Amino acid sequence: MSGDGGAVRADTAEGPARKSDGARPASGRRPTSFRTRLAGRFAALMAGAFTLAALVAMVLLRRALVGQLDATLLRLGAIEAATLADAPADAMHFHEGAFDPPAADQRELAQLVRYAEIWGLDGRPVLRSRSLGVRDLPLAPGALAAAARDRVVATGGRWDGGPLRMVYLPLARLGRGHERHVLQVAAPAAPVDEVLRAMVWTLAAFGATATVLTFGGGWALAGRAIRPAREVAEQAAAITAGSLGARLQAHADAEEYHRLVAVLNDMLARLEAAFAAQRRFVADASHEIRHPLAVLRAGLELALRRDRAPDEYRAALADGIAEADRVGELAAGLLLLARSDAGVLQPRRVPTDVEALTAAACLRAAKVGEARAVRVALVPGAAPERPEAAGDAADGPPVVAAVDAVLVSQALDNLLDNAVRVSPAGGGVRVHLTRSPTTVAVHVVDSGPGVAPEHRTRLFERFFRADPARASGGGAGLGLAIVKGIAEAHGGDVTYAPATTPTGAVAGSRFTLRLPI
Repeated sequence: MSGDGGAVRADTAEGPARKSDGARPASGRRPTSFRTRLAGRFAALMAGAFTLAALVAMVLLRRALVGQLDATLLRLGAIEAATLADAPADAMHFHEGAFDPPAADQRELAQLVRYAEIWGLDGRPVLRSRSLGVRDLPLAPGALAAAARDRVVATGGRWDGGPLRMVYLPLARLGRGHERHVLQVAAPAAPVDEVLRAMVWTLAAFGATATVLTFGGGWALAGRAIRPAREVAEQAAAITAGSLGARLQAHADAEEYHRLVAVLNDMLARLEAAFAAQRRFVADASHEIRHPLAVLRAGLELALRRDRAPDEYRAALADGIAEADRVGELAAGLLLLARSDAGVLQPRRVPTDVEALTAAACLRAAKVGEARAVRVALVPGAAPERPEAAGDAADGPPVVAAVDAVLVSQALDNLLDNAVRVSPAGGGVRVHLTRSPTTVAVHVVDSGPGVAPEHRTRLFERFFRADPARASGGGAGLGLAIVKGIAEAHGGDVTYAPATTPTGAVAGSRFTLRLPI
């Protein structure tokens, strides 16, 4: 991440927010609202349940009406059979009288007409009721054969274009020549169909009304249910980059909404911290870049104010080159951190002797330490500060790990440079390696004052200095942040712990760089 890039993102985030009309699907159609879908599903569920209940009710009602009609026909048949029992087979007659209704009433009264006919087992009609005239009732297939076995048969048929219900009663028990006679009693089933038709319209009207009312009720309930979510959305929409400190309020009692608000508030807290860190980084980066450039410009202007000796010009140019190198190192560090943040810092892993890398880094640090009277030494793994759970690298074969030698060397140089800077004159820096079956660790222990507890959480932040007085010492405050980025790019980590004496007193700092083997 560069300073300019960070500034552009910060300005963009704080710019005027554009109102969104909501996310649209790829088809371009506006999605149906949750409220409408929920109300529609309530209505569909009600319609489906009501339709199923209506179908069951219609089946049961039809069965009941047909059963009632069959029972009526059986009673009528029993009455006719009783009448026939009083007469011999050659003098049979039905219990009926003359009835000639007015023409205006014939349609309604036709539904009350009952038909009766006596059949022989050979399928020939024997006697008809007056209501049949000269026509015969339709015979159901197998009805006469079943009646011959002394069984009562109820079945349906058609008569004059309408439904007909028929009952067959064997007359063999009457004797007196009726052994081969079957009584057929029938009645129009149109009244049953009319009742069912009226019931269908009634249920349809009631179902439509219930569905509409259910949709309205679902719409109202869904509105109440999503009102807290809309309030949360409105509160969230009002939060801008400049008001990330605001928090959402939960006005509903539902546990789900409180959890949603808590999660969103946690996200806002992380965003606020990220924005604050970004602003701090941009400000620090611009300051760190501006300072060496100002020094470079001032040195050049000073050299040009008057004619100077060649040695003075060379000294001014040397100072300018040093400041330019400092800016270059700062830019390189920022670029490395930006690649680490973007996840594109890909180490070129090759089998590398980590102990040899550490020894070379110690030699480089020792040259810097000589000017400060600080001794740098690679000590055996039996140092008191080594982790007890790890094996000592010095006690076994060379530790070979698949790492990027250039990046790891840079991380070791940064750790050792930091240790030399904080160690007082006459102090020392101790380095040792430990290993486990899966990792190798490089421990760098200095003899400085240590890090105060309140500063330890920010120790690996960019441009952070626990001791502000070190700002003039040449460091940019990126060293430990770069170490962390390199370690994480390798799948490892870097940690801090205070170095202590056997009595428990703080005697410096211990940084541990762990890398997977």
